[in-house]
Amino acid sequence: MASFELPLSTVRAEPVGRSSLERRIGSDVAVRNILWFITLRWIVVAVLLVAELAAVFIGAFLRDYGIEAPSQWPWILALILTAANICYLIHAQSLTPQTHSGIGIYLNLWTQIVVDLIALTVVVHYLGSLTTFICFAYLFHTVLACIFFSPRWSLVVTFLACLLYVGCVAAELSGLIPPAGIYTEQISRNLRAGLLEFPLRVSIHVGSAVGIFLVVWYLASHLSTAVRQKDRQLLIANERLLAADRERTQHMLHTTHELKAPFAAIQSYVQLLMKGYCGAITNETRDVLVKIDARSQRLSNQIREMLQLANLRSAAAVNQPRGTVDLADLLKRVIASSQAMAEARNISFQTDLHKATAEGVPDQLEMMLANIVANAVQYSHPAGTVSVSCLRLASGASQVKIVDQGIGIREDALPNIFEEYYRSKEAAEYNPMCTGLGLAIVKHIAQTHKITVRVESELGRGTQFILTFGTLSKTDHHDSLAKH
Repeated sequence: MASFELPLSTVRAEPVGRSSLERRIGSDVAVRNILWFITLRWIVVAVLLVAELAAVFIGAFLRDYGIEAPSQWPWILALILTAANICYLIHAQSLTPQTHSGIGIYLNLWTQIVVDLIALTVVVHYLGSLTTFICFAYLFHTVLACIFFSPRWSLVVTFLACLLYVGCVAAELSGLIPPAGIYTEQISRNLRAGLLEFPLRVSIHVGSAVGIFLVVWYLASHLSTAVRQKDRQLLIANERLLAADRERTQHMLHTTHELKAPFAAIQSYVQLLMKGYCGAITNETRDVLVKIDARSQRLSNQIREMLQLANLRSAAAVNQPRGTVDLADLLKRVIASSQAMAEARNISFQTDLHKATAEGVPDQLEMMLANIVANAVQYSHPAGTVSVSCLRLASGASQVKIVDQGIGIREDALPNIFEEYYRSKEAAEYNPMCTGLGLAIVKHIAQTHKITVRVESELGRGTQFILTFGTLSKTDHHDSLAKH
């Protein structure tokens, strides 16, 4: 038996204006950048701790090769960064959608950048500001600033990095802070003596580093600006497409609504003709009227389901008040409303309804269950049985199961049955009146209510829908699958 579980993806929100959409996306990206920086900083903390461990366990080995292992300052800096990271994370978790447009997001991001640059300057000093190439680590923040910010603000970050580096070198050369480095004292002294012997060498060393910082900033900011402009153009184009789609949908719904009355009139007049109120009709005429009536009925059902789906997608439907619904009573009403259709096909219902409740919009839940039960009746073989049951699971979640012994669904068709207007070959042949919208309605309601929908079917043997309302634990999920 093949099975398919409907993903609990979020339903597309109502489109918003271009400016608000840009602000929302910009805020979301900024929050992701904050979390990305926090994750990256944990890696830096781990590297600092590894460096401290290296100093403890292989410090003597490194000194034999002229390298002075770092001592004490890595774990102190790691401790400071850890404390800062925890504060950033707590603040980031407090950034709800209501605060996305505030200054809190960018204050968090800028605080991280400034603290990181200061911490990096400490690392540059202790590893050797003039005797190593560690100063080029500033380029990491320069490039990231170009990606995250506008050219103006990324230049501010670049200037801040240059200022900290030049200040570190100046403080060392002026004697404000003692020189440091990872090379042993003799090697470090020789390297510095070579630089200090000719002041021009120091200027070239520091100036070339600052010049590279600025060149990298220019290239990265230029590329980032071009990418942002493309993104903005795509955003505007997407909004125009959404606006055109909304306009087309509104026009289609208006036309569809206008067609309701004519089709109802056609069906009424056809019934009058078939019942002889307008005089006797021939058998040939009756056959034509039966076809007109069937076609009109199918189009009327399609119009009704199109309008139902449109109403469900509206903001008013999403914001409808929810309450606790008795699923057993709801299923009894659904079965009663489907009784006439079932009797016409000699279909019987078998029920096993236990006390079970769910949170949701009662009308929408009833519409969802009615569509599934209607499908079970329509695709059952004549004189078949449709089983309907509900119960409460050990986890507190409620479960509804609707089983038919009808034509079943092919395994390759299962993932597509919830798409609009999709009809498998077998379904279209067995029930030409099918509109292909019933399960699309089920999908929308299930996703807005966070209902897990699992479909299990075997071609020619029947189909069962298992709906779980609420949280389903792993144990319940395993037990449920074992029972099915």
